[in-house]
Amino acid sequence: DKMIDITVAIDKLDKIGVDAVNDELRERGLSEEQVAKLQPILTTPPQPSPQGRENNPKAKLKELREYLAGSEIGLKGVAEMEEVFELVESQKSQVERRLPQATITDAGETLNALWSKGDEISFRNISHETYTPSGTTDEVPLDGVLLADRAARIASFASNAKVWCDLDDQLLLVYPKATAPAITVSGNPLNATYTISLTGQDGSLATIANRYHHSYGIATITEVTETTANAELAEMQNLLTVCKFSFVDKDEPGTPLPITSLSISYGDGTYANTYPETATVTVTQGTSSTATVIPDKKSTSAGGYALAISPDGNPEEVYVALFPEATATTYSFSVTSGENTYTGTATAQLNAGEYVAATNLKLTK
Repeated sequence: DKMIDITVAIDKLDKIGVDAVNDELRERGLSEEQVAKLQPILTTPPQPSPQGRENNPKAKLKELREYLAGSEIGLKGVAEMEEVFELVESQKSQVERRLPQATITDAGETLNALWSKGDEISFRNISHETYTPSGTTDEVPLDGVLLADRAARIASFASNAKVWCDLDDQLLLVYPKATAPAITVSGNPLNATYTISLTGQDGSLATIANRYHHSYGIATITEVTETTANAELAEMQNLLTVCKFSFVDKDEPGTPLPITSLSISYGDGTYANTYPETATVTVTQGTSSTATVIPDKKSTSAGGYALAISPDGNPEEVYVALFPEATATTYSFSVTSGENTYTGTATAQLNAGEYVAATNLKLTK
């Protein structure tokens, strides 16, 4: 009959520590003997995983199995948790294989980005909407995926895809690899369009690198043979702004707030209290092709809502990818820190490819 009281108290272990949890268990009516029986669970030290990380769930579940050896229902619960962790690890390995492996490091005023071997870039021949070779009735593919051949700031990319290319054709290159809907080409002059999304951010640089470091480039075909084509690209251009945020209580500004969750929205105007999840990127075919990013803005009445960031481990700073804006824009922040909520606003003009360190923003509790 004390299960809810026990789980509510133990859930606070990482935030308030063992001693405070024990005090709360006593306040919730547990005897000293009952509190003592829970100590092997509360004080189990972190176990190194095979990859060198702490908090290896398999090792902890093994200890729980030994501790609960005399409880049939306890062992059943351990078996169910083992099954859950096996499913999570299986899904995690599949996700990790799908993600690109670029890395980004914070160099203070800038971010340093490196390609890793095997990074994937989508490409689309944007000099043709469709192409049917002379003497045939079948359209040929115009898009594919390139893979980085080495880890470096500047890397060459290659593909075995059978894609039609003519000399001087232009290829649109997109990183991370475009997902459905993929790159489409239409219009006169030809426009290439695709969609990018900001949902699912967790505030880490690793996730920014893998999923939100959106960039593009235009490569020109310089050589064509019967079986191969070569293209040259000067540099990929970033489409988004990456911001590093930290926050303080304006009445106690000395220590940054641990960030349990963060939501960001426009602070005023038609789209106040919302932030777009997606944007449409358009690139016009030509010798000086540039990309435009058009966020898919929605008001609250049209179903819009704030951008949610869910970090792991209550960090004091988070990294967030945002859409660029043509003018100075007011942003509203809502930070949950433990059991408290803080709000505030800040105004800035965000430019594509820019890194903004917005630290110690003052919020009101």
